[in-house]
Amino acid sequence: MGYYDLPAVIDFILGATESKNLAYVGHSQGTTELLTLLATRPEYNEKIRVAALMAPVAFLDRTKGTVRILAAFNGLLSRIAKLLGIYKVLTNSYWIHFVDTTLCEKTAPTILLCENFLFALSGFDRQQFNMSLLPLIADQGPSGASIKQLEHFGQLSNNVRQYYVKNQWCVDNTQYFHVSKRRIVTQFDHILTAFKGV
Repeated sequence: MGYYDLPAVIDFILGATESKNLAYVGHSQGTTELLTLLATRPEYNEKIRVAALMAPVAFLDRTKGTVRILAAFNGLLSRIAKLLGIYKVLTNSYWIHFVDTTLCEKTAPTILLCENFLFALSGFDRQQFNMSLLPLIADQGPSGASIKQLEHFGQLSNNVRQYYVKNQWCVDNTQYFHVSKRRIVTQFDHILTAFKGV
């Protein structure tokens, strides 16, 4: 999505508005898409005037919970899904809506089940979680994902920095990317951290 889809959207917007650059606002996966685009297609750096990245998903190697366990079997799970003809998961369906609106409501006797399911997926940290937001969180997601997206997030979780997927093999191509040569200018340069040698 960061390599093909996002540049197509950006080019369409720039063409329609006859602008040379634009402001980008990304949340969660939207931040990952922009970071992927700017790292792999440097010609797009000039097309982004400013970027606001909220809840960025750039490094997942410290992820906890079931997600971390599943990431260890990322390649195997991807191949099994493809063999079974499964190309997307957790899409908005009747059953997802039923779980969101029934099991995760504030007054539902199953609210603890909903909470523990979320913790099992993402890692347990009650102090960092606002329980009153659980129904809202359950209602807003999941919105679904493709197997390819999950494969890429699994690679991020396994600390794979740069990758292309070709014939189911991850090719080490870190020698082609020089992160230290990328310049990121923000309003908050005084708190910007340079990641060198990544």
